[in-house]
Amino acid sequence: RKILLGIVALLILAGAGTYMLIKTKGDVLLQKFSAYVEETTGAPLLMDELPTLTFFPQPGLNLGRASWGREESALSVRFERASVRVSAKSLLRGKLDITDMEVDGLAVVSRSAAAKAAPAAAPVSSAAPAPVSDKNEAKDAARLEAVLTRILTVAPNALTVRDGHVSLLRSDGASTEFSHVDLNLKNVRPGADTGLTLKADIRGLGPDFSGVLELTAGAALSDSNLTVSLRKAVFTPTAGLPFDTPLSLSGDGNYQLRNGSLTLRSLTLSGPDLHVTASGDAAALPALLRDPLHAAGPASLEFSAKGSPRAVLAALALPVPDSDPAALTAAALTGHLDLDKGILKISSLDGSLDSISLGGALECRLDP
Repeated sequence: RKILLGIVALLILAGAGTYMLIKTKGDVLLQKFSAYVEETTGAPLLMDELPTLTFFPQPGLNLGRASWGREESALSVRFERASVRVSAKSLLRGKLDITDMEVDGLAVVSRSAAAKAAPAAAPVSSAAPAPVSDKNEAKDAARLEAVLTRILTVAPNALTVRDGHVSLLRSDGASTEFSHVDLNLKNVRPGADTGLTLKADIRGLGPDFSGVLELTAGAALSDSNLTVSLRKAVFTPTAGLPFDTPLSLSGDGNYQLRNGSLTLRSLTLSGPDLHVTASGDAAALPALLRDPLHAAGPASLEFSAKGSPRAVLAALALPVPDSDPAALTAAALTGHLDLDKGILKISSLDGSLDSISLGGALECRLDP
């Protein structure tokens, strides 16, 4: 019993000593957090009131209403409340390691720059554009990897946003709005499998357009290899589209930042009476996107689609043949696509339309 009482007393003394030590670090914590915000974002966080310190179960700050960035700047942020939790061990060593951050009433406004006058159109030419230096592409890839690694390093390990609002203001005066944004990020650090869940209402992508987006995904960056797993992305239109059936997308793949290679292991799209699956790869995605006609790296795609053309046409409010109600009710198609140096090959085409069988192959050069 005496040994047990001694252990308990030691624990109490150790806890009290740690508490007093952390408490004396309170002003240091506030200073370090303020410096952290300004150093990582380039601008200070302006607080309407002083934050309150918390020590148990974890040291941190509770912030009231605050803002970042000027209202007329390209990006401005404000929130109603936020709580920041830091690692006690790191704090005792004089470092700031944010483990958790929760934000309520976040409002983000992004303003695009005024549109510049478009240059005169150059004559159309089938000649290959001036090649982009491999060294420049390597520098761009290294810069992107450094930025992503920096974000994963300085970001909180876990982030929760409740009832947020994001406004994307375009130069023509229109805007896209994301409201009632609920966001959760977990395990945010280099090399780890970062989890993301998102739900938001969207409006403004088109005239009278609105809908609800739900997203669950994971991503990891390790040794310049970016792996993404889109577990669920569901968009449910509420206005502005001729159908209200949810659209769902899922898939996974990885992208090698240093050489630009993409591997799409799976991609599935489901919509109104339509189901599409695909997989493929591209040896040099940046070159392919920049100039698909002359990109040297090959790309391939396996695809499969099935559904009702009649139902899809009706959902898109397009004319539907009414001479035969049974026509265009069932279709299926599978095939393989290859693209290399502007030559497109479509092989292994196999499918059907109603009772008609389809099949064949195609090879063509994609000249402008």
